[in-house]
Amino acid sequence: MKASELRDLTRKYAGGKLGREEYLAERARLIGGVVAGDIELHYRELEPAGARRDSARAQKHWLLPTGSVLLVGLLIIALLAYFIDGEDTRRDTGNKAVAAPVVENPGALRLDAFMSAGDWSETALAQLEKDWVALSAFHQENARRSPSFQRLKYETSQRITEQQALLTAGKMEALLQATRLREFAEQLGIKTDK
Repeated sequence: MKASELRDLTRKYAGGKLGREEYLAERARLIGGVVAGDIELHYRELEPAGARRDSARAQKHWLLPTGSVLLVGLLIIALLAYFIDGEDTRRDTGNKAVAAPVVENPGALRLDAFMSAGDWSETALAQLEKDWVALSAFHQENARRSPSFQRLKYETSQRITEQQALLTAGKMEALLQATRLREFAEQLGIKTDK
């Protein structure tokens, strides 16, 4: 018996070509015959071990030169990129080479200014939201990766937690402040626990 006979039997039953009793009887006969040794299982033939070895050797001989050529090619490309990039980022000013100025991310600068000011009033929150919306998606994403954004995220979460504690203590105005801070966090892409 081939191993696929039992699988075919199951497919026939699932497809409605065999009744339940017929399926169970045939299945019991096949399984019982295999267990008793009356029916031999025939697995598909695997290729001889020698053929596999020869095939593996041929692959190794092919991969070695190809891999070496690719490695040398990548090394040359990396060296070219290094030297070309090095020339582009330096300007010659007289006898000295000066590094090109680094462009700051306006989003990160705005977050730094907000965090340094420490002003969490409605006016300051609204201004930061307005500035944030005016940024390009690229600058917003770069700002989200800055340490200033991490500080803002932490501080916003702390302030929401404080407002929730005040709300629990019976201060109803804390509900408005916590809701406003959640809106602010959502506008800047800060995830908060609700």
